[in-house]
Amino acid sequence: MIGLLLVDKRQLWMNIVDIITARNSLWVVGGDFNSVRYEDERRNSNFNAAAAREFNFNAGWASAEYRVLPKGRPDHCPVNLKTFSGNFGPKPFRFFNSWLQRDDFEGVVLKANNEFRGHGSPDVVLLQKLKWFRKYITEWKEIIKQKDLEEELILNNEVEDLDIIREQRDLNEEEEWVWEESRRRIREIEEFKYKDLQQKSRCKWATDGDDNTRYFHGLINKRKASNSIPGLMVNGNWETKASKIKKRSFSIFQEEVRCGNES
Repeated sequence: MIGLLLVDKRQLWMNIVDIITARNSLWVVGGDFNSVRYEDERRNSNFNAAAAREFNFNAGWASAEYRVLPKGRPDHCPVNLKTFSGNFGPKPFRFFNSWLQRDDFEGVVLKANNEFRGHGSPDVVLLQKLKWFRKYITEWKEIIKQKDLEEELILNNEVEDLDIIREQRDLNEEEEWVWEESRRRIREIEEFKYKDLQQKSRCKWATDGDDNTRYFHGLINKRKASNSIPGLMVNGNWETKASKIKKRSFSIFQEEVRCGNES
């Protein structure tokens, strides 16, 4: 029965493709096909990779998406089809407050500032400087991350070895100091991790929660989705084009800076 249904679906999709390719036009195909294009679209059901490959028609808009609007008087939610490209360019640089507690972070910033050389108008120089700082901080972040992983592994091994010794005899003064310092440093490294996760989620639950649960990652992903900008009101009109949204945001920023300088 399942095989028969898949054959029927394949025939339907072939017919749709034939209709689309027969005319030089733009098409929107909608309906309940009981099929998905990608694995993350499945919820509480099995994903069929072969069926998904066949369901992904060669023709289509890669940037198109459906957005479900709030339910009004009707029983069903209206669906809005968007076909514009929402590419706002590179993602903004994320700054974690825990970096300020790192001993060598200030040195990295000062070094980047001393070695920076900019050219052009003040706003262009500012953009160049921010990119320059991002490059230095990103390289430093990767080095610190690798050092923490290696140090944590070594410290955990030392603590485990000393714990085995503690079961057999009392630790001497030097061993006791190593055991205490190793545990303190492990807690310090873990504290940096939890602070970064707490900042990502902006949720008090993160202080006591497990950073490896579906609930916790769901909070982070929900926060990212809520921060997206589907559109912006510009001169009384609702604009959804990324270029116009960025241009309007930049003009607002310029006005704020100008007012700040005048005051």
